[in-house]
Amino acid sequence: MVPFRICSICKRHLKSQKLLIKALIVLDNAPSHPSEEELKDGNIQAVFLPLNVASLIQPMDQGVIESVKRRYRRKLLTALSEKYGKNTSVIDFLKQINIKDIAHMIAES
Repeated sequence: MVPFRICSICKRHLKSQKLLIKALIVLDNAPSHPSEEELKDGNIQAVFLPLNVASLIQPMDQGVIESVKRRYRRKLLTALSEKYGKNTSVIDFLKQINIKDIAHMIAES
């Protein structure tokens, strides 16, 4: 069984409302996911989407991805324009930027 942890704030809220701790996990049919038997627990229920449904709902993810990409590009170009005005070439700017800088830009996006 896959361990399931719930945060203390959620536990307190559920107890104050006199509700049981329950969860519903919705998964697609990717072979990397654990089986329903492995996920079975008295308070956790796993539901697998039918075959070929993930491709129908995947376009919903595209809007989120597109928005993050657009905001990331804006942050990257802003950083470039700030440094480019200081006689820094585009190539030099791209050589100076590192994964940590990119991770911060994506997180802010």
